[in-house]
Amino acid sequence: MRTREIPAGEWSGFLESLSERAGDRPVDIRVESPDMGDQELATGMPLIGITCAEKGGDSEAIALTVAGEPGRGKLTHLIDQPEHLWVQEDDDGRVAVLDIEDRAQVKTLVFFPST
Repeated sequence: MRTREIPAGEWSGFLESLSERAGDRPVDIRVESPDMGDQELATGMPLIGITCAEKGGDSEAIALTVAGEPGRGKLTHLIDQPEHLWVQEDDDGRVAVLDIEDRAQVKTLVFFPST
């Protein structure tokens, strides 16, 4: 496994490409907050997409969207003011974990279980 940080100027393209490659793949989402502790947001839910909203070259928000339970629509988790985006890849170059840290040092971890 290797971990690398994605430069902020490349976030939009990287996330768009990841969404295309990993669409419908089940993911687990966990938020780690210094103030509120760890929280599981999703387990084994199909990824719909990860998008980056930019203004003036800076990313203002990243939205993670997964399919909800049958009949319940979808779940979107918004990360305001992201500052870092790391990706951990397996030996074959597939994304294993996406780690997004915001200005308040809250981490959102997206796990892509191997199939």
